[in-house]
This record gives sequence, structure tokens and C-alpha cells, in this order.
Amino acid sequence: MAEYNNGPTRGNDQQGRRMISSEDLKHSAPNRVAQPKNAARQRPVSQSKTRSGKPAPKKTNPLASLISQKTAPKTRITTTTRNGIKMYEDRTDYSRMNDDNATYYEGEVYFAAKNPAPANSPARTRTRKPKNSFEAFFMNLSKAIRDGGQKGTAIYLAVLLLISIFISIYTMSFINDILAFNRSDEVATITVGENATTAQVIKQLDKAGLIKHGSLCKIFMGLTSSLHSPSGKEPVYLSGVYYLTPSMGLEKMLLSCQEIQKAETVTVTIPEGFTIEQIAKKLEKAGVCMSDEFYNNIEKANFSTYKFIAEMPDKASRYHYLEGYLYPDTYEFFVGQNASSVINKLLENSEDKWTDAYETRANEMGLTMDDVLTLASIIQKEAGSSEQMPVIAKIFFNRLNSTGFPSLQSDATNFYVNTYIKPNVTSGEYDTYWARYSTYACKGLPVGPICNPGKDAIEAVLWPDETDAYYFCHDKSGKMYTAKTEAEHNANYYKTLNTGN
Repeated sequence: MAEYNNGPTRGNDQQGRRMISSEDLKHSAPNRVAQPKNAARQRPVSQSKTRSGKPAPKKTNPLASLISQKTAPKTRITTTTRNGIKMYEDRTDYSRMNDDNATYYEGEVYFAAKNPAPANSPARTRTRKPKNSFEAFFMNLSKAIRDGGQKGTAIYLAVLLLISIFISIYTMSFINDILAFNRSDEVATITVGENATTAQVIKQLDKAGLIKHGSLCKIFMGLTSSLHSPSGKEPVYLSGVYYLTPSMGLEKMLLSCQEIQKAETVTVTIPEGFTIEQIAKKLEKAGVCMSDEFYNNIEKANFSTYKFIAEMPDKASRYHYLEGYLYPDTYEFFVGQNASSVINKLLENSEDKWTDAYETRANEMGLTMDDVLTLASIIQKEAGSSEQMPVIAKIFFNRLNSTGFPSLQSDATNFYVNTYIKPNVTSGEYDTYWARYSTYACKGLPVGPICNPGKDAIEAVLWPDETDAYYFCHDKSGKMYTAKTEAEHNANYYKTLNTGN
């Protein structure tokens, strides 16, 4: 299409063809088209006049002035319409004209519309609607910059500076998640589930406020995974509760949730009959792990991968559901070892120590592993020596199998509730646990073990001695007295008051 400025102008179309207007033809055609030799002798054509006396305009073909009536061949003008514009095309063969010095228009000739659009009129463009407020903001900003001149340039530079500052601050904040410069030492806890991935652990860190840019940290660990694990395998994270601080940095926090071999080790012996509270204090004193971390992992970590834990009845009704399952033995731990790792080590030992012979014998007696450990924990606390354990085991079995003794009446169970449970619960909770653990209140076995029994106590339950006694008591030296009747038991009790001083 030709461009027009205050009237028709000449130009070229997209195919390089010459375009002229009707005005061009009117004023320039006599100079460009050769006149016939006898043009001077031609008779002038009379003109008609209007009522005002002025000559009426001639009605002629727009190309008539270009063509000599005598020398030019027959005119061939075709008309076409393209994109709403009417175009005239001169297909006359001008090669038959005689004047060699004449100049001619060649090819297609275009005529302007009656009211051509001015050259400086803005092109009609379609405005795209923004999809959201964020895009709308930048569209408005772009328009302000485009239409604002020097002011727009200043706005553009200011926005560019602000974006650069924002990106720099954001990047430095992310880097600080990794390097932990001037980060807080405030302790926060996270709980890592079974078979957790790096991305899941990072999500927990982000949720706990230990890092600020969880998504970028995931990308960073993904890109650097080959440096942390040359084999390309996902690190193994131990389920449990972890005590971490922002000042540790991302990588150190992730390592703390893994089983990492450390240089310094310590040997710790857990005596038979220790409760969970006693084990926690001993581990903390040896520098293995903090007691609070140990307690939290006991309560919140998932250890159901062990079959005997998964099959444990009334788990939610117990004070410490792992009580009785942390096998007393001598262990070698790392200094500063993860509490979840410590507990797993104790449970693995319990699993190993529960042999096939134990399982077979328990099945013969109609007992579960939980039954054996619960009764063994009471025997562990009641016996003065390992030799007394099989006898005490038989006395308890006699009571359990007798209709005349609905309860075991073990003082050790009352001691456990009053010493290890009562200080840490409300009065209402205390009453609930008393009903569940005290063998003066409950019928049969308590809800769970009251300590962690050793090998002798476990085997005493599985292979008890033969006795028909229903009572026993000890003097101050640890000697045991048994009795069949309550009268005999009372006599023995008075005897113990004056023996072993």
C-alpha cells in the first residue's frame, strides 16, 4: 500500500511496481508521454460552460492524457480491487509508439482512494489484555517508559536498579542458607519420617524456619548431589526428631539427619532393669546425645519397621511405648551421635536377642513377646538376684492362673508409676496411668513393661521353676521367703523385719 501525506503521492508497492496517483497523471503526464507530431494541427475541442460561466471539467479517462490518439496503440486498462483498494492496471503495448525520446510509465498503475489516510495517523493495533495483575503492572510500566521520553528513561533505569537490588538481596539470603553467616543459634526441632528424601527433609527445615529459601535449596542440593554422594544414590535419613539451629547451615543440618561415621567413640553399658529415663541420662552424661533429644525421638519417631514394635498392642496407652524394648547391654556409640540412630541400635540388639528359641517357647506357653517382656520387667525389679527370678516367675504365673488372686500385687509397679510417671503428668493423667500400670489396681499384667529387662529375667519367664507358692518377700540382705497362704506370708514379713540388720 502506498503511504500518503496530505494527498496522493507516488511510491512503489511491495513487488517494486511503480504506483502513481491521479494527480500525478494530471500534472506530469504531458511531460512524460510523447506528443504526436501533428498535435499542433489538431482541432481544439470546445468546452461547455456552467451557469456561472466557468468551463465545465472534462470527463476523460485518467490515462487518456498519457496516450497519443494518433500514434499510441489501443489502450488496455483493467480494474481490480485488493484489500478494499480499487487499482487500475495499464496493459497497453507501448512498444508500438514512434517517439523514441518519450518516457512512459511501465507496469501497474495504482490510484489513491478519495480520502487517503494521512501518513502520520497511528496504525490500528490490537491491545492484548494482561493475564494477571503482575503482567498488567509491567505493561503499564512499559507504556510509561515508552511514552515518557527522558522521564521514561529515568523510570526504566530506576526500575532496573530496584530489580537488581532485589535479586542481589534474594541471592545473598539464599547463599546464607548454605553458609549460615550470622544466623541464629536458636534451637528448632524437626521430625524426619521413615524413608525420607532430601527434598522432604529440606521442606521440614523450611517449615521450622531453619532456612528461608526451601525451593532454591532443593535445586542446589539436586545440582550438587554428585559432590555429596559420588554413587549418585539418595542419602539415607534416619527417622526421628532432630534438634537443629540455623547457624549450622543447610548441609550440616542434612548431615545431622544421616547416619554418619564419626571419629570419636565412647563405650556405654546400660544395666539390666534401667528405665528409659535412666538410659537417657546415662547417654547424655557419656556425651552420646542429649536426653531431651532422646525423649523426643522415643515419643515421636516411627520405629514400626521392627515387627515387634508394629505388633505391639495398646501402644498409645503406654507412658513410654518403647519401655522394655531397649535391650540392656554394652554398646559403643559415637560422641554426639544422633538420638534416633542410638535408639535404632538398641532396638536392633533387642531384635537380635529375641531368638527363635524364645519365640517357640513363648508360643508354647501362649504368650506374646510383649507379655514376656512385661512380666520379665516386673521380675527384674522384684528379684534380689538372678537365681530368684525363676521362682518369682512361677509365683506370678500361679497368681495369674488362679481365680483367688485377680491381681499380681507387685510393689515394683506402684514404684514405677509414682517415681517415673507422676512427676511428669497431671493428676488426671496420673490416675489413668495408675489404673493401667499398678498391679494392685489392674487385673493380670499391666499395660506394658516397667523397665528394660535383661536375659535372666526373660528366660525366667520362659523357663520358670516349680513351686506352689503365691507369696514372696525379702529381708534387708536380699534373702527371699516364699509362702502358700497369706498367714504364712505375714509371718515371713515380720521375720524380715528382724533379719538381715
